[in-house]
Amino acid sequence: MSINKLQLVRLQVLYGQLAAHELGVNMDRLARLRWASERLGREVASFKELSGADAGFLIDTIQQQLGVKAPAARRLDRH
Repeated sequence: MSINKLQLVRLQVLYGQLAAHELGVNMDRLARLRWASERLGREVASFKELSGADAGFLIDTIQQQLGVKAPAARRLDRH
């Protein structure tokens, strides 16, 4: 399963927060892709090409690093 739009936005926002928080973290696209590639152990050409599991791993990694709690899961209405 590929990355969904919510994961993509969350990952981009969290990476921006990481870059703003951590000294020396670059916010440009190449730096972001290099960061993801290093964590996943393979070349990442675009966040849009990530699997849902890869995106989840990267999101969890940043949240742990920043001490951010995961948002509560939204409950779907039965109707």
